[in-house]
Formats: sequence, C-alpha cells, structure tokens
Amino acid sequence: MYELKARRFQLIEAKVTGTSNNSQWSFNQQPLLQSISGGQRVFVEAIEAYANNAISGSPFSPANAMPTAADIQGATLTLSVLGNLRFLNVPLSRLNPIWSDSGAYVPFTLTPVLFCNVWGIDWTQSYVTTVTAAHTQPLSFMFGVWYMYSTDPQADTLNSSS
Repeated sequence: MYELKARRFQLIEAKVTGTSNNSQWSFNQQPLLQSISGGQRVFVEAIEAYANNAISGSPFSPANAMPTAADIQGATLTLSVLGNLRFLNVPLSRLNPIWSDSGAYVPFTLTPVLFCNVWGIDWTQSYVTTVTAAHTQPLSFMFGVWYMYSTDPQADTLNSSS
C-alpha cells in the first residue's frame, strides 16, 4: 500500500446554494494551489472529500451544513487541468478516506486516489456536480488537497506527455 508523504495541505470548499439535480458548483480561486510563472509548479498529489463524520463544519462558512453520506454518494468532482477537463465526474465516495463506526454507513476508500504529475489545475473552472439534490442548503463540500511545489525546469515536459 502506498503511503502519502505529506508535504503541504490546503482545505478548500465548494458551496452549494440550490436544490436541483445535476447542478455544478465551482470553487473560488485558490492562490496557494495555483502554478505561477518562473518555473514554479504546484503538483497536486492527492485530493480527499470529507463528509460530516470527518469534519463537523466549514472553517470558511461556519453556518453551512456539511455533506451527509447521501450527499457524498450523490456528487462528483471534475477538474480542469491546463485548460482541459481531464478528470470528469470522479465520485466523491471514491475520494472519502474516513470510515465511520457510528452505525450510519458512509462510503469510503482504503486506497487514496493519488495523482501523477498533475499541475496547472484551474480551480475556478473545476466544480462539484450534485447528481442528486443536496439534503440541505447552504452546504459546503470540503476537500483536502495534498500538494508540493517544484521549481524543476523540466516540469513542463512532465505534464505534456500525459
């Protein structure tokens, strides 16, 4: 089993404010997670999604509810990388690393989804899709992003071959 060696971590949020099925909810700009000029790249190593059994509330929007197990099962994540939608409709249940013994089943995974040479995510063009309407609004889908910086001048060639 692969162990993720934590380098840097950022908690981010996608807010849901409506009740319709198949709605898309974008992220705000994420300055710490943006690759910038001069050869510096932010490589995303892993992304986790958290239900209300893992975190009780949003540090960014304290009045918002957290997703239930049903909300996690009814939502997906799409990531725009270097201007292209490269990760389409990844089920949030596949990104949830937290098991709950509370009696209520929360879908989770034992093996983290790890990314290889992924940099240049445009968070404002990335989004959560609520396939089924969220249980309550406003709701905050919370994601943990594990990442690292690189100033390797070959970084562009790493991503161009994928």
